[in-house]
Amino acid sequence: MVNEFWYKKEFYMKKSFEIDLADLLFSLATAVDLVDPAVASHHKRVVSIAVRIGLEIGLSDQELQDLIIAGILHDVGALSTSDRKGILRFEFDNPHHHCELGSFLLRDFEPFRKIAHIIRFHHKSWDHGEGQVHGKEDVSMLSHILHLADRVDILINHKKFILEDTERILGKIERKSGTLFVPQLVSALKKISVTEAFWLEIVSPLREKTLQKWMGNSILHLDIDALLSMTQVFSKIIDFRSRFTATHSSGVATVARKLAELINFSEDDCRLMQVAGHLHDLGKITIPTEI
Repeated sequence: MVNEFWYKKEFYMKKSFEIDLADLLFSLATAVDLVDPAVASHHKRVVSIAVRIGLEIGLSDQELQDLIIAGILHDVGALSTSDRKGILRFEFDNPHHHCELGSFLLRDFEPFRKIAHIIRFHHKSWDHGEGQVHGKEDVSMLSHILHLADRVDILINHKKFILEDTERILGKIERKSGTLFVPQLVSALKKISVTEAFWLEIVSPLREKTLQKWMGNSILHLDIDALLSMTQVFSKIIDFRSRFTATHSSGVATVARKLAELINFSEDDCRLMQVAGHLHDLGKITIPTEI
C-alpha cells in the first residue's frame, strides 16, 4: 500500500507545483475567521472596500492584486483571540505589534516579500503627510488604503441594515482625514460611497466570487524548494499562536524528512514529507489560543 502511494511516477516526477493562490488565501482567511465570530469575514470585507478605493484612484492590475493579497493576510500577525478582538476597536493601543509580526511571518517567502512590507505599515497614520515614510523606509500607498478600508469595516454595525448607517461611518472617517487617513483616499471613499451597490457589495455573501475575479490568473508555479518555503510560512502562522508549539511543526517536518531518508525515499519525496510536516496541524488555526 505504501509503495502504491509513494511511487506513482505521474505525481512525483513533477518538477513544478501549481498553486491557485486565490483558493489558498481565501480558504486561509475563512479558517482564521472561524476563531471568533466577531471577526467573521472581516478580511474579505476589507479587501472589497480596499479594491473599490484602489479602482477609484487608478491602481494598476498588479497593484490591485497586491492589495487583495495583503488585505486577505493583513491580520495574520494577530495570533490570539484577544489580539483579534483588540483590533476591532476603531482606535486601540499598540496597533503596530500585529503588523510587525505579520510582516515577519510572511517576508521569507519570496512571492510574499512585497506583501509583507504592505502589511507592516497597514496601521500607519497619515499624520498630515508624515506617514509617507517610517524611519528611512517609504510607506506604500497600498498600506494606507488597507488602513482606511480596515477602519471602515470596523465601524460597520452588523446589527443594522448597512444603508441606514453610512452617514455615521463616513462622518467618523471624515473627522480623521489628514490625521489617521490620506485625504485623497477619504475623498475617493466618499465618491464611491454615494452608490448603494458599494455598501451592499461589502456585506454580500457573493463578494468572494468578485474578489477572485479581480485576482485573475493567480496560479503560482513553485519548484519543490519554493513549495517548502511557502509551507514554512504557514507552519509559523500555525505554531506561533502559542509558545508551547512555537517550533512544533518544524520539528515534525525535520523528523519526518529524516525518517524518509532512513527508508531510502528519493530526495524529492523526502522534501515532500517535510512539506507535509509543516502543514500537518493546519486545522489548529481555527482553535482559539486560550484553549
